[in-house]
Amino acid sequence: MTVKFSSKSSIPSACATDCVVVGVYGKNDFTSAAESLDAETQGAIQHLISNKDLGTQTGSCVLLPMTSGITAKRVVVVQLGARKKFHQQRFNKAYTKLAATLSSMHPQRVCIYVDDVKVKDRSDAWVARRVVELISSAMYRFDQLKNSNQSAPTKTWKVQIAVSSRSQLAEIRKGVKIGKAIADGVNLAKDLGNLPGNICTPAYLAQVAQSLDEHDNLSVEVLEEADMEKLGMHSLLSVSRGSREPAKLIVMNYSAGAEDSDPIALVGKGLTFDAGGISIKPASAMDEMKFDMCGGAGVIGTMKTIAQLELPVNVIGVVASSENLPDGAANKPGDIVTSMSGTTIEILNTDAEGRLILCDA
Repeated sequence: MTVKFSSKSSIPSACATDCVVVGVYGKNDFTSAAESLDAETQGAIQHLISNKDLGTQTGSCVLLPMTSGITAKRVVVVQLGARKKFHQQRFNKAYTKLAATLSSMHPQRVCIYVDDVKVKDRSDAWVARRVVELISSAMYRFDQLKNSNQSAPTKTWKVQIAVSSRSQLAEIRKGVKIGKAIADGVNLAKDLGNLPGNICTPAYLAQVAQSLDEHDNLSVEVLEEADMEKLGMHSLLSVSRGSREPAKLIVMNYSAGAEDSDPIALVGKGLTFDAGGISIKPASAMDEMKFDMCGGAGVIGTMKTIAQLELPVNVIGVVASSENLPDGAANKPGDIVTSMSGTTIEILNTDAEGRLILCDA
């Protein structure tokens, strides 16, 4: 599933789409978009409220098929709760539930009106951004390795974040842009985490990171084991000795801030599979140790978002990537290794590999 987000300004009743989404506060307090639709449909939304078809719980949704009065094929009304009590947590709850409702409906085109959706201490741009993030999260699926989907065409879901007034459109566009960049980074991190260890190896992680250097201000360098040996990274290298997959040290340098400003440093653990080494883990749930690289995936996803937004900052992302497997050359309990800083480390349990790779990173 591919989700494409955009922003627009239009009258709700004239929005040509599969589904229009509007919100109501409590029983009889409508957002401006809901009020407009209610007027164009001879009180259809008010009728729902009067018949108690829409629940009072925040996030309750009801589907309203439409045949006259508006252009859209149907309307979804979402309950936001009392306006005076509508804060960030209730906003997140309402639009998380809305996202789940829309996900079950599978509409190809959706128009979500957010004018008059006001959250205390939050801007219109923040509202648009969070709607994009929540919808993207609800629609995320990791199914690219399923045989049944390999020949099926990729479905595209078009979501518009809309307002009735053009005066709000600039803020909404700003929020959608930020939300899309955050969602892209999050989805990249999720994809990397969900890939199995035989595909997402240290070399694969390095390739994905290198693909990000297409962005301006971002350069990527990958240190090989020979480079790490010269730098004295014997702590990191001691972990990779038990694997046939060579370790990679990925360095992503984003420079768009002032030349004299110190960079923000992000360091991620990229253990693409962790069996525990000689101190081997129990077999139960060991398959989940493909997720031991999610720290590194998070750094790569973050660098993607930063580069997409062209933020005026300096950021260095470092990912130390290896596997931790039992082998004749692997670390043994009681071994002593020397880190890049010159500090000696006694390894009492080889399943403590994370600190061994991160200290050199």
